[in-house]
Amino acid sequence: MKNYEDRLREELSEADIPSELEPENIKIMLEEKAPKKKRSGIKVAGRIAAGAAACAVIGGSAVYYAGRAGELSRENGSSDTLDIAAEESSNAIAEVPGTAEGEEITTFSAPYMNSAGSYHTVYKMFSRAARNYRDSGINSYNGMYFTDEDIAEEADGEAALSPEAKSEESRIGGSESNEHSDTFNQEEGVLEADKFKTDGRYIYYLPASYGSDIVNIAEAEDGKFVSSASLDVSDMVFSEENSTSSYCSVSEMYLYNDMLMLIGSHTVYEDTDDDVYYWGCNSKQQTFVAFFTTGTDPQLINVYYQEGWYNDARISPDGYLYLITNYNSCSFSAIKNGSEIEKFIPAAGMQENVECIPADDILLPKDGFEDSGSLSYTVIGSVDLNESGSPKSADTKALAGYSGTLYSSAENLYVTVGWDDTDITRLSISGGNITPAASGTVEGYVNDQFSMSEYNGYFRIATTAREYEEVFHKYSDMEWFDADYYEDYDPEDGYYSYELIKQDNRVYVLDMDLNEVGMIGDFGEGESVKSVNFSGDLAYVVTFRQTDPLFAIDLSDPASPAILSELHMNGYSSYMQRWSDDLLFGFGADADDNGRQTGIKLAMYDNSDPNDLRESGVYTMNYTDGSWTYSPALWDRKALLVAPEKNLIGVPVYGEEWDDDSYKFTSSVKFFSYEDGDFRLVGEIVATGSEDYYWSGEFDRALYIGNYVYALSEREFVSADMESFETSDRIEFEYSENYSDWMYME
Repeated sequence: MKNYEDRLREELSEADIPSELEPENIKIMLEEKAPKKKRSGIKVAGRIAAGAAACAVIGGSAVYYAGRAGELSRENGSSDTLDIAAEESSNAIAEVPGTAEGEEITTFSAPYMNSAGSYHTVYKMFSRAARNYRDSGINSYNGMYFTDEDIAEEADGEAALSPEAKSEESRIGGSESNEHSDTFNQEEGVLEADKFKTDGRYIYYLPASYGSDIVNIAEAEDGKFVSSASLDVSDMVFSEENSTSSYCSVSEMYLYNDMLMLIGSHTVYEDTDDDVYYWGCNSKQQTFVAFFTTGTDPQLINVYYQEGWYNDARISPDGYLYLITNYNSCSFSAIKNGSEIEKFIPAAGMQENVECIPADDILLPKDGFEDSGSLSYTVIGSVDLNESGSPKSADTKALAGYSGTLYSSAENLYVTVGWDDTDITRLSISGGNITPAASGTVEGYVNDQFSMSEYNGYFRIATTAREYEEVFHKYSDMEWFDADYYEDYDPEDGYYSYELIKQDNRVYVLDMDLNEVGMIGDFGEGESVKSVNFSGDLAYVVTFRQTDPLFAIDLSDPASPAILSELHMNGYSSYMQRWSDDLLFGFGADADDNGRQTGIKLAMYDNSDPNDLRESGVYTMNYTDGSWTYSPALWDRKALLVAPEKNLIGVPVYGEEWDDDSYKFTSSVKFFSYEDGDFRLVGEIVATGSEDYYWSGEFDRALYIGNYVYALSEREFVSADMESFETSDRIEFEYSENYSDWMYME
């Protein structure tokens, strides 16, 4: 685990330095404070770390199952008395595996691969970490309001032992008649969630408004909408009594084996009589997967619950859903003893059997938790989808610490976390079983899931690495500092800053034990990775600061990766996807010679000869005086429709233009073809009345079914003939006309 100095460096590297900490403002700050009595307590760095820790646990967990969720089961297992007094007298945490006396479990030398074995171990680690956190001088515990009370009493308690734990081609439900588009999946057969899905007959879509619990559904036939409906998820999944004290939103969905699967979050806020309010214990964040039948009248089948904030999901080729959430426990100050496992152990399961995760399935760091007022986990749960209409919970694991970017092959799930360094954990997934297999570390941070790839027994990962130098600035070295005037300050004292001294990019090749086999670095110096496309033994990496270098890297010899060629252009591609054997499509931002972004860019790259990359067609949509152009696909690649089989690219485009003393906003989907080195704009679907509304009605998804294209927004679905792009049909849904409608709902 990282210490506070490392964490602070991470925070400062990601955020802008407050203007009051700039050197030229130090004098002003000191002048304001000089006449005042010298303050004691937390230094600036400590306050920043405390604030970051407090923010990290909003939405943390206390077990409270709303609606139809199952009650937490504690019927299984016996008790295990915690020897807190012995723990207090020890200078070391409990040994890992550190289980109750007599227990033996397999341990790994790598971090995050050790099974806790008992809740006893987790609590003792938590106890020690909380004392370290308290002793660091921070007077606030992860979202608790400031108080002078010490950490909660570490009285003896009872902790329940772990309860008993309990392939064919992917089947997308429903359509045999019409060819249709779908979300692009990074790995063949590994299905990814999206905010829309279609089976070639029904279109399911999550409205664009933040926090929506509505799914809009339309039945389409030859470009016509023959029926429609809106599904209110919260009314069907949660009881009316509990839904009034909670907040429900649906994020993404799947269609699989004739089931509509809606992935959402449910936050419950509880009243408290405590003198101190704890964010982590008076609110609970729960991710759910609601399973429905398909069609315009979906019926609820079952619900799977998993505590924590939704991170990502995959469906494996053998028919299992893997759900990843990030969970945070209560503050240790709110936990009276180790028997209150529901306050620091995440729970998961189908609605009829939601239980705390067995201790054997909780994976802890080898050396314990360094210092923390609360515990965080990456929770991974699997659900068997092979029997239509009957999903079943299969396995669950909880890894200590939050996960960042997820990558999944057909047989392995990789979770990453880190900034200066990236920790990688590989979990084998087979038949719904989640088995810790290996862990390792590389330098730098990962841009997105496409920066990772598994191929021929190797794991490849592209990172951007930064090196900082800690610089101390003495007050006495500053021209404006007057020791007589600032008599409360030591002239030899001052402040630290972290200055970036080097930034470069790397591609690592690791074996399946996540040991480094080969690496190439020091390319794109001063720039950062914007997009990566792995294609067999080749990696195409885009970096950017002022121009857009595209690197072709040969990985055929895993021990000696080599750069084959380098292509420079203005702007950058934030996403790349194979178009054909010899062409690579890129979408991103255009920029001028100084690196200032000027609009949107579509690019095609000729990679028929990786030793001689060439640009083979560019189309730009740039800003002009008084206008602005943007696309949600710049940050959400799923907003793009990329269909080489139809020679079709669909791009949602938003525009804002100053006209007659006011701004007019437009939303459309622009459709392009590509042929003989040129992009051609072949059609456009414009949102109805988009000039009148800014907060709703923007198209953010496009698809095709048969010979028709469809543009989707919160307000409407519009279809058009793929040849002429003339509107074929349009259907409207109820929507919020402005931002405040949902912001201030009663």
